[in-house]
Amino acid sequence: MSWHSISNIVQRLMTQQRSIPGEGDLRVRAAHLAAASMPNEAAIAQPALVNVAALTLSMDRLVVHRLTADAAEQVRTTELRAIPGEPPPLMRRPWIIESRRPERHALFGSTASLAGYELDERLYLIGLDYPDGIRVEPVRIHWDEQDIEATSTDSPLIEGDIHAHRLWAQQAAEWVVTFGALLAAESTPLEAEDWPTRERRGRGRSRGTGDGWLVRRVSLTRTASARVSARTTDEPGASRDGMTLADTWVRGHLRRQPYGPGRELRKWVYIEGYEARRWVSSRPLRVDVDSV
Repeated sequence: MSWHSISNIVQRLMTQQRSIPGEGDLRVRAAHLAAASMPNEAAIAQPALVNVAALTLSMDRLVVHRLTADAAEQVRTTELRAIPGEPPPLMRRPWIIESRRPERHALFGSTASLAGYELDERLYLIGLDYPDGIRVEPVRIHWDEQDIEATSTDSPLIEGDIHAHRLWAQQAAEWVVTFGALLAAESTPLEAEDWPTRERRGRGRSRGTGDGWLVRRVSLTRTASARVSARTTDEPGASRDGMTLADTWVRGHLRRQPYGPGRELRKWVYIEGYEARRWVSSRPLRVDVDSV
């Protein structure tokens, strides 16, 4: 059985929209749309398909962000060191983000296609794993302008206990907020270009697909790509008095920076990763643990 991304399923569901009521409660309309599409989408469990249908009905236009492997890696390795007072522009409407080559690389973990829509003040996250598996998790993100402590281990976005089956929701929420912030950040290492689908390439220079939806190819900028290529992993250098000079890589991260009149406005700024050197002990580390 071939794998279908969320955008593939949404595109097919859109063709069924005229067969259901145009107004009314989103849940009811989504259930009708899922029922009308079940013969063609039998591989997806009905509860999950209802959520994909709700995503479809929430979108006024299908826009898909497709990430290259290095762009997805950039999102995973970027630290989010602040929470904004409002969602990044990407998340202010329903969204779909996918791997350009799901058989080769995921966005994070095994999730290759991720989408979200809001309902009743909750963000419904839908994730498709490759080669199979679908997840749907509602989360409540607390948009509260603040810096995040570098040593924090709890989710800075989602309050409450995160049980084992909810760990994916935490990871997905933090990943998409980081991605949205990177897209909007000053000095971002990512670039997004409107891109024709494979079937329509070579039929002109149009950057749309011709059927009302848009694909945005997200990759590293040339400058960021060159920095990654130039990065080395040389062995530590000089040593003295039992200490070794070691290179430590400080990860790239996102900050919320004040600007404007009275510095009351905020904008995302990407701080590029950098190397720092420090002397570390070359002797084995001994840790004594006292028993009580």
